[in-house]
Amino acid sequence: MIRRVLDVAAWLGIVAAAAAALYWEFLNTTESQVLTLFLSAVLVTALIVVAAVGGSAAVLLAQGESRKGSLTKAARRPHWFLLATLSGALLVRLILRGDAWIARYSGEISAWFIATFNLADVTSLFVAEAYVSLWLRWVVIPVGALAAVASALQYGAGAVVSSRWIRAACRWQSLAATTGAFVLLIALPWRMTTWQPSRVTPVWMDPALAGLRLLIVGIVMLVGAAIVVLITARAAGAPGRD
Repeated sequence: MIRRVLDVAAWLGIVAAAAAALYWEFLNTTESQVLTLFLSAVLVTALIVVAAVGGSAAVLLAQGESRKGSLTKAARRPHWFLLATLSGALLVRLILRGDAWIARYSGEISAWFIATFNLADVTSLFVAEAYVSLWLRWVVIPVGALAAVASALQYGAGAVVSSRWIRAACRWQSLAATTGAFVLLIALPWRMTTWQPSRVTPVWMDPALAGLRLLIVGIVMLVGAAIVVLITARAAGAPGRD
């Protein structure tokens, strides 16, 4: 189990590094000429392919495939990862629009609660809504997308229209484990990226300490992401009746 988590984390790190390199090259490519504009399009296409194939391979690797076998299989079916990503992004967009609507009409909502339930302060409800939105956007939707990808890669197109991946994504055990992994190994470490030591350090040490901190945070977050992928992929790929 630990070895598989480390394998998936290492693979995710490779994919993230490759995608970051392509994105950085895209940002530094001017689009003033036809040739450079074409190069930008090639870089964007390569970025999408790397993310789709690499993400699919990570799911297959989590299901027990070898690295070579998972990469070969993922290269033939990257469309499932793209479809799941686009669907998840659309759902996230809808949730964000709902958050914006609540923020825009927060006064009217508060007045309604006062008139209907005699609740003078509903701040806790808005805070709870914000946390639910965060959970849906960063845990539930990604887990659902990963479950759909895992089922499609393992069982083909028929699995997408079945209830297999939905049941796998909605299992309370999987949601509890992935939520814990997200909070402890992704959300909390991310806060450390902006942490500053209280003690005054020599100027030359600041870049070194910042680099070391970012490296440690990156490794921990990759392990957290690998755990989420592993739990979801195995739950969705496990044999079961539809």
